[in-house]
Amino acid sequence: MIEARVPSGERFALIRYETIRAATLTQIAADTPPDWLPPELFATHATVVAFYRDVFTREFDGRNDLTYVLSNRVAKDWFDLPDSAVDGWSFPSIARGRGVNAAFRPVKAHEVLRVVGVAYCEAVSTGLLGPGIKAFGFSPGPAESERDFRWFQMGSAFQTSRFPEFHNYETA
Repeated sequence: MIEARVPSGERFALIRYETIRAATLTQIAADTPPDWLPPELFATHATVVAFYRDVFTREFDGRNDLTYVLSNRVAKDWFDLPDSAVDGWSFPSIARGRGVNAAFRPVKAHEVLRVVGVAYCEAVSTGLLGPGIKAFGFSPGPAESERDFRWFQMGSAFQTSRFPEFHNYETA
């Protein structure tokens, strides 16, 4: 919930994807120097990576979008390769320490990813445990020929196979 910045009490769709093919992503703030970089430039590489990591992991205070604008400009101005070369970018996660997020160009996302499930959820506060998620329904998403979603409840075969991390603690 921290990464998505969904406030407690707000409802949202959590979408699970699977990859259709391997994605080619430009890495922003990759810790490992490229193979071609001479060892005498490793310290410089580490300094540049630290700068990018700082830009991409700044907390967003909700008052303005300058943090997003800066990271977006860095990605688009310094790391944007032609469509034929990459599907999108990978960058450091603000919420997961050394985790990584990926952003895809819309057309490329359809070539690389397939929706396998949607969970209709609400962000909840769990006190000392921090942010949590309460799920209301689960769907495979609309079929090619359909416009409406078909929904399944907690405990259904669909939910336990596609979203096994969700548990109904109220009835457990």
